[in-house]
Amino acid sequence: MTGPPEMSDNPENLVLFTADSPDRELWIDTLFGLMTPPSECIPDYAKEGIVQQFVFNRDNCEVACDLYGTKFSPMDVFTQWDELSYPIHLNQIHRMRDFVDLIDTSEFTEEELRAHQKTIDIMRHVVDCAENGPENCEEPPWLKDEDSPE
Repeated sequence: MTGPPEMSDNPENLVLFTADSPDRELWIDTLFGLMTPPSECIPDYAKEGIVQQFVFNRDNCEVACDLYGTKFSPMDVFTQWDELSYPIHLNQIHRMRDFVDLIDTSEFTEEELRAHQKTIDIMRHVVDCAENGPENCEEPPWLKDEDSPE
């Protein structure tokens, strides 16, 4: 399978010409619209729980815009999502890790510091597994069964 067409071959679909384009929101909104089912298609019982997924999808669309907005149209990214989504999710993981790393811990209690450090350790493990593949990832110490042999 070949990758998505270069936008130079398909300029009429390009919304975002530069990274600081005022049309960035339009690019994101377009991709988000493609990935979001109409509300009438969502059963009532699922509407409340799906909001968080929509927020996550919107974040993914922003990352997709930052990664691909000047090369691909939203439709190109949508149609090639399986191929292009791995770097998007990896980029999201990096953003979450960086956010956790930047939290000011100067006022934390000892217990809060331990919990924060565990969060950082988990994020580093997630990034390591995402970048190197699960087959090259050791089970982290906090998940090992204490009764199992090493």
